[in-house]
Amino acid sequence: MAQNTVKKTRNKPKKPTATFPLFAASNGQWAKKIRGAKHYFGVWSDPAAALAKYHREAIHLHAGEPVPDPQATPTAPSTMTVKDAANHFLSSRQRLVESGELTPRSLADYFRTCETIIKYFGKEKPLDKISLTDLEGLRAHLAKTRKAVALGNEVQRSRTFLSYPFAAELVAAPVRFGNAFRRPSSKAMRGARNARGEVTFTPAEIHAMLAATDPQLKCMILLGLSCAMGNNDLSSLPMSAISADRKWITFPRPKTQIPRRLPIWPEVTELLPQVIATRIPPKDPADEGLLFVTRCGHRWVRNQRPKKEMGNVGSARVTVIDGVAQQFRKLMVALDMRQHRRGFYVLRHLTQTIGEQAGDPAAVAAILGHAPRSYDMASVNRISVNDERLLAVSKTIHDWLWPESAEPAKKTRPR
Repeated sequence: MAQNTVKKTRNKPKKPTATFPLFAASNGQWAKKIRGAKHYFGVWSDPAAALAKYHREAIHLHAGEPVPDPQATPTAPSTMTVKDAANHFLSSRQRLVESGELTPRSLADYFRTCETIIKYFGKEKPLDKISLTDLEGLRAHLAKTRKAVALGNEVQRSRTFLSYPFAAELVAAPVRFGNAFRRPSSKAMRGARNARGEVTFTPAEIHAMLAATDPQLKCMILLGLSCAMGNNDLSSLPMSAISADRKWITFPRPKTQIPRRLPIWPEVTELLPQVIATRIPPKDPADEGLLFVTRCGHRWVRNQRPKKEMGNVGSARVTVIDGVAQQFRKLMVALDMRQHRRGFYVLRHLTQTIGEQAGDPAAVAAILGHAPRSYDMASVNRISVNDERLLAVSKTIHDWLWPESAEPAKKTRPR
C-alpha cells in the first residue's frame, strides 16, 4: 500500500519543450492518447528515445493499424487504397502540426481535400488504378463548384496528397498527373479576377463599420487596415507586443514568422484602454496574455476537434472556428454591405493598395510581413527599413481614411 502511495505522489517531469507531443503518465513513461487509447513510448529519463519511438509508430497508430515489428523481414509494398493513403498522409500532416511546422487551418484544408477525393473515387479505389482519365474527371468535378483561385488551391492540395505515398515509400510507383490535372493558367486567374471586379472598401464604408460596432471589433478593423493584421494575427496578438507608450507593435507575422514593427494610430491608442478594461478572463490559461478574447473567454480563431471520431480518416479532423470572420460577416449583413462577399481580409489588401501610394515598396512589405521569394535587393532593403519610413506608409493610409487630418499643402502668398 505504501509503495502505491509513493508511486502516485512522485513528481512528474515537465515536457522538455513546448511542442513535445507526449505527456508524463503516472507509470513513469511518456505517453499519448491516440484514437481513444493510451500508448506508451519510453521512460521519463529518456524523452529523446520516447519521441523517436513515437515518430516511428505514430503513422500506424493514427491510422488504426498494428505497429510493425522492426525485427521482421520487410515485404514488398502492397496495393494501397485511397482511404489508406489518406490515413497515412493526414497522420504525417498531424505530426507537422504538433511540431509547429503546419497550422491547424492547413490541416483542416487537407482533411477536406482527402474527403473530397475519397468521395469521388471511393475509399477502396487502389492508388495504382488511378488513371489520367480519372484525374481529368476529378478536376472537372472540382471545377463545377470552384472558381479559378479556389480550384488552383484544391488541385495543389490534391497533388500534394496523391504524391505523398510514393515519396514516403509506401507504394512502388507514383501517381501520374499528366498535363490535365494542374492549376488554372495565369491568364485564367487574371480573367477570374477581372470578372469579379475590384473587391475593396471605401473610406465611407469603413467609417460606417466603425460607428456600428463595439470597441473590440472596432480596434480589430483599425489594426487590420493600419497594420495589415489578418484574422489569425489579431487572435494571436499578445498584450506584451504593444510598447509602453502604445505607439508601436512588435510582433512577427504568425504565418511567415517575419519580424514586424508596426506603427499604432492614435485612434487605436485611445481604444486600447476600453478593450483591456472590458476583456473577459480567458478560459484557457495559455490565452492569458492575449489582447483580444471573445465574450465567452475563447481565442477569436481557434481549433476544435469532434468529440467522437468517425472512421480512420477522422483522426485528423479539425474544425477552425474563426470568430473574427463570423462577427465581421454579421456586421456586413447589418450594414447591407455583403456585395462581392467581402471579408475581413480585404482590409489587409487595402493596406498594400493604399500604402503603396507612399512610394516605398520595401516599407509596405515590412508592414505586410511578406516572406521574400528570393535573396534580392528588395528583401535586403526590408531589413534596413527605419521607423520614419514605416510611419510614412502608415500616415498615407491614415490620410486616405481621414483626409481631413492630412496636412494641408503650403500656399504661397501673392505678391
